[in-house]
Amino acid sequence: MKKIMIAVGMIVVAGALVAMPSMANATSDHKVTICHANEGIKGWSPNGNNVDKDSIMNPLGAGHDSHANDIIPAFDAGPHANTSWDAYPGKNLSTSFDGVLGSVILANGCKVPVTEPPTPTVVTIQASIDHSDACGPNNLVVNLPESTDGVLWVKAIADPDNTVLVTATAQQGYILTVNGETTAEFFSWTFTDSDEVCSTDDPTPTPVPSITPVVPVSELAYTGLSPIGEWLALGALAGLLVGLLALMATRSRK
Repeated sequence: MKKIMIAVGMIVVAGALVAMPSMANATSDHKVTICHANEGIKGWSPNGNNVDKDSIMNPLGAGHDSHANDIIPAFDAGPHANTSWDAYPGKNLSTSFDGVLGSVILANGCKVPVTEPPTPTVVTIQASIDHSDACGPNNLVVNLPESTDGVLWVKAIADPDNTVLVTATAQQGYILTVNGETTAEFFSWTFTDSDEVCSTDDPTPTPVPSITPVVPVSELAYTGLSPIGEWLALGALAGLLVGLLALMATRSRK
């Protein structure tokens, strides 16, 4: 059984060796595949291995080398039948077409590769901005949140009405969301000073007068009267006693 298998393998290899020259003949070495620029339409059409190398550099100026946006691979010099060609460095292989090299377009069948953009990172921002507006003109205060790698906060003031505009802008690779519901590249808030007049309806409190305490007469003896005051008091008391004695004398005579 092993000998039979070896024999079969040898037959297959021999057949492949016989077939190789015919396969080489099937692929013409004097032709090349290029990307031919569409006229009036953006893009290229592939010329599938049907452009003669010697015709690319046509001395009459009709070759593909004269087409500004054709993408042509490089190839070595060589002959075919009664024609020959020089080595060709290629055309537009290192040219950028909207950020894509011509060599990449050629390798992708004359089509610009479609690349999916990376998924942005979602950054949640606050729905309301801290601010205050006390009574009186130009008293609006808006506290700007701190910027991070994902979001840039900017505050702008528009005079003369003292309007404050706050914007939150997503940085590259990020997307913003408020409360996890709506996503956008930026959000904005507008604040305007109310210029509210401060109220004057509150009544002005009536000042309370200070009260000086009155010293009772019974306490005068303890206030330390001056010597003159003491003599006057004694004189008044003596006068009172004389009057009483005179009254009593008058009654006794009757």
